[in-house]
Amino acid sequence: MTDLATPLVDAVRAALAAVPPEEGAGVVVTVGGQEVTARAATTPRPVGADVVGLLVVAAVDGLIAQGLLSPGTTVGECVPASSLPAGVEATDTVQDLVDRLGAGPPERRAAVVEVLGRVLNASSGLTVVEAVRREVTDPLAMRDTGPASQVELFAADVAADPGVERWETTPADLVRITGTSQWGALVQTGAVSRHGPAGRTGAAGVWTYDGAPVAVACVGGGGAVLAALDQLFAPTG
Repeated sequence: MTDLATPLVDAVRAALAAVPPEEGAGVVVTVGGQEVTARAATTPRPVGADVVGLLVVAAVDGLIAQGLLSPGTTVGECVPASSLPAGVEATDTVQDLVDRLGAGPPERRAAVVEVLGRVLNASSGLTVVEAVRREVTDPLAMRDTGPASQVELFAADVAADPGVERWETTPADLVRITGTSQWGALVQTGAVSRHGPAGRTGAAGVWTYDGAPVAVACVGGGGAVLAALDQLFAPTG
């Protein structure tokens, strides 16, 4: 781990100073919740199931806090068993699904996000878009995060069109969620540490580092920035 006797902000800025800009990529890095560096990318970019899953889980957590849902609620209480995708059982709980978000192939994680969205819809009476907006994006002022081109892709029949590859965000929006209780809970369970596909062109992702109050959000790339931060925070000895 970097010697924290060196001010952390200076260490992060120095590590990133030598990283050349990536064309089309946008990056925001925060230390202790304060933005320390940004590389402009104000046009929203698509996000995949991992990041949509994080937004859905944050909305689910909001319902749990209101007593409208429980971590022990089973999928079968909310979704007909006959309509579940492969790998998800009616006896699985909400907490089981959250725990699976950080593991497995992308198609399996997308199925988990789809089912969590359906649980969210059944528990709240809202579409997934409405629930995420009410519980997450509006309170955090994530004004550029939502369905691509603001089309309401998540309708009541989420199973027919989960739309998990058709949401969009900006790095400035995305990094806000790392300061929430939901993010901290997910990190503690091991469900996230890096959340999203590192450096995938056109994608978005958000990351934090164990033992350091540093968060980075990227869209449209960002692999070089992540490599520099990985080196900075790599364990030594």
